[in-house]
Amino acid sequence: MSYFLLADSGSTKIDWILSSTESDQVFQWSSSGINPFHQNENDIKSQIDLALFSESLKIEAFSISNMELNSKLNVSDTKEIAKSEFETKSFQTKYLNQIKDIYFYGAGLTTQEKGKVLRQTFRNLLPQIQTVATFSDLLGAARGLLQKKQGIACILGTGANSCLYDGHQINDNVSAGGYILGDEGSGSWLGKHLLSDFLKRELPDELHSALTEEYQLDVATILENVYRKPFANRYLAQFSKFLSAHFDSEYCHSLVEYGIKVFFERNIMKYPKTSTSLVSATGSIASVFANSFCKTAQKFSFNVETIQKSPIYGLLLFHRTF
Repeated sequence: MSYFLLADSGSTKIDWILSSTESDQVFQWSSSGINPFHQNENDIKSQIDLALFSESLKIEAFSISNMELNSKLNVSDTKEIAKSEFETKSFQTKYLNQIKDIYFYGAGLTTQEKGKVLRQTFRNLLPQIQTVATFSDLLGAARGLLQKKQGIACILGTGANSCLYDGHQINDNVSAGGYILGDEGSGSWLGKHLLSDFLKRELPDELHSALTEEYQLDVATILENVYRKPFANRYLAQFSKFLSAHFDSEYCHSLVEYGIKVFFERNIMKYPKTSTSLVSATGSIASVFANSFCKTAQKFSFNVETIQKSPIYGLLLFHRTF
């Protein structure tokens, strides 16, 4: 039996799946994210090597039919799939050399040139593979969420992005802008506004104290992580967990809802109004704050098709089916 390897990579995390078109068997694990805009060639090669051959990988095994996958896409991703742990060394020895095709969807893979290092790295590590294809994370979101249906696909995770998808390809994309110029409503955007308000003493006293205590924050620590250390977007995005934990406070609730509102105003509303009324979303922010996303979508006259924490199961269905 031959297998295909599927990856959905954000800037923070990669979800991996190994499966086959001939079986319901699935193996899943995760590793650190990759983004060619923020990492050099050696970093990317090292991360891929670790993602496949590290002894510390936690491999989970389960079986799921295409019918079950399709059903999972019809509702918000709230029900966990029952999985069992699979011995890492046995998995690496038995299955990695049976991979024939690799489909890698990732942040920063805006051109084929950006994926060149990834494709060559996979061919060096797994010389038996026949096909290795790299795609943008945005196309991964569209395929995973919508399959062959038309609609608007959104990513709201560490970063934010959106596209108009015709069921086959992306027809339009309002530039995300990245965490400095855009990424409205994303984890990094929310974290940036939260820390800015922390520095400017705009936070309610109880939230200021809680943030200081939970993250050992001070001015020097924030500035060091944002302006001197790598992956400032990841650093900023981690504070979305604080907003979730304190979502019952007026400040946190208002900031999240404002962020999603700005995301719609500056991204979704820029697509032709006659194109579609369906919108779907994936990512940690979309998933954790699903109610706020749905409420905002309704205010802008959109119907939410599905919200998934990750598009990986939708992508599994797509590559099994098409």
